[in-house]
Amino acid sequence: MEGRLYDFARAWAQRVGSCDEIDASAIPKVDLHCHLNGSISTPLLSHMEELQRAAQGKREEDATSSEDVDAELHPRNFKSGEGGLKQLDSPSERMKYCFTVFDNIYKVVNNLAFTRMAVQDLLLHSAAENIVLLEIRTSLREKLYKTAAASVASVNSECVSKEAYLEAVTSTVQHILNGGLVAFDTGNLLPISESPTTEWWAEFQRLYPSFFDGGTSSEDMGLKWWGKLRYHLQHRMHVRLLVSLNRSHGGEVAMEVALLAKKLQHEQLENFFESERQMCAECRTSGVVDGSAISDVESRLWDVIRRTCWVTGMDFSGYCGKNSFTEFVPALSEVRRGRDGNGGVVTNRSPLGITIHAGEKPDTAELTEIVGFAPDRWGHLVFTDPANLKTITARYDPIELCLSSNLLTGGYSSVEKHHLTQIMSAQQQEWGRNVEDVRENTPRLIDILLDSVQLAEAMRCRVKRRLIFWKETSDNEEGYKTTMANISFNTDDRGVFETSLTEELQLLLHHSTMGEDCDDAALSVRALWALQRLTVPHAFTLPLELLYYVKQRHGAPNDETERQLEACSCCSCGGCHHLLHVESQLQKLSGAVCADLSCMELEWLLETYDAAWGSST
Repeated sequence: MEGRLYDFARAWAQRVGSCDEIDASAIPKVDLHCHLNGSISTPLLSHMEELQRAAQGKREEDATSSEDVDAELHPRNFKSGEGGLKQLDSPSERMKYCFTVFDNIYKVVNNLAFTRMAVQDLLLHSAAENIVLLEIRTSLREKLYKTAAASVASVNSECVSKEAYLEAVTSTVQHILNGGLVAFDTGNLLPISESPTTEWWAEFQRLYPSFFDGGTSSEDMGLKWWGKLRYHLQHRMHVRLLVSLNRSHGGEVAMEVALLAKKLQHEQLENFFESERQMCAECRTSGVVDGSAISDVESRLWDVIRRTCWVTGMDFSGYCGKNSFTEFVPALSEVRRGRDGNGGVVTNRSPLGITIHAGEKPDTAELTEIVGFAPDRWGHLVFTDPANLKTITARYDPIELCLSSNLLTGGYSSVEKHHLTQIMSAQQQEWGRNVEDVRENTPRLIDILLDSVQLAEAMRCRVKRRLIFWKETSDNEEGYKTTMANISFNTDDRGVFETSLTEELQLLLHHSTMGEDCDDAALSVRALWALQRLTVPHAFTLPLELLYYVKQRHGAPNDETERQLEACSCCSCGGCHHLLHVESQLQKLSGAVCADLSCMELEWLLETYDAAWGSST
């Protein structure tokens, strides 16, 4: 793994040599902070409203006449509500206004049909800008219906459970990654076929005109572009789900959500192993030995895993003015405890990751409490105090930054005022303590991102931080010796803030830490590419049961890992496809072996990332 993971210079040279042009849109990207309902594009949201009005039996002309007024009174994004936002000076009022926008969106997206459309919308936009790894987060909601018609008529018999909502999200992702589409009129999953229907294609062109700008206006060019987009979805894109604990709903509901998330992940594992058993049985019946070609088995397994929308983490979010963090500690602790597997065995080797929205208001006491809980990742951290930021930096906790979101809700006058400067400065001070060397000036972010030696060290620190859960003894006495802050840049709500990950990265170029006169396009793109590559280790780890199974199936080297992988061979094929057996074996593994399994996944993700350069539209 050493060569592939840490050699940025070689990875860059290999990919640039295969590209006709260097452009920020072609960079493989990673978006780990992305709320589903806040990411719906404006054209699709308007389309949903049209469908709602049609279900209500209202005439098109009546709807059109009130469109502008409705957008002003009930804004669905910050552009339509810009007038109201400009009147708010305090961050708390701007944050409250932000959640008013979300509430207006929820009033539209109140059924599973629209949820499936929203998932397709997000995946299409993400694939169009070459996002390779996407973590979607969404909170559970009350009173959701199956269809738009049922929601308009308030048909209680058509209400769905919270679990059904999550399953709608995951099943839609999986349908699309396997080549399927969602109907724009009904929100139903369409049968998988080689090409879209004429009706679907016409609606697609109407709702996504931006996709056809810049040379794809002709039918032939449009179809060629569509082929690239679909290839990316089917063969490169990884999509995972983080279930959100909404602090507006209180601690009791949070516990329900935590248990449901663990239950859903366990059901996903059971379905995976059941599918493997069936495949093995079919192979034996047909006389095909699954395992004769180890490379084929490994490739098939990774592909099945990639096309599944695994639940890998929990997100603590919602309006920061509601309730106290203390109320949610039991639910978050339950998430960290691990899953109850078959027979009631707690599988604590592979708990869900936890990311927490924090520092969205000036509240040192709450931030101190969250720091004590020690989440796996942090969201935003707009308002921090020196002591807490020092602790977060010393632990090298990953921090998810969202520039457009932070600028609007934090009340910054420009990107130059963004708290990235404070985070970089804190990391520089921590580096100085670790190496007993304090420099007068904080190094510019772009200088680090263009230095292969510093990039390699930053990646080592990020991998070390990723694996800390499985370390049985502390190996952090020397700290994290890097000047590179453990940050990532994400969209947050691409629909609400009318942004994209490409635009977020381009906005970053205007920050002084990227160089006030950064006019060299090639160097800028290389720096942004390195920044995105460094983000890959932040992704929450897949369930170790999957990684253990893959390691079993395609063989392991003769090392300590193999000696501990004493696989059950209950199947006549010589392997084991039972989750209960795998969970039992997993509990016997040392932390070092679990860390090796996580590194195996990281290698796989980096391999996908490095191969995806140049596939943008």
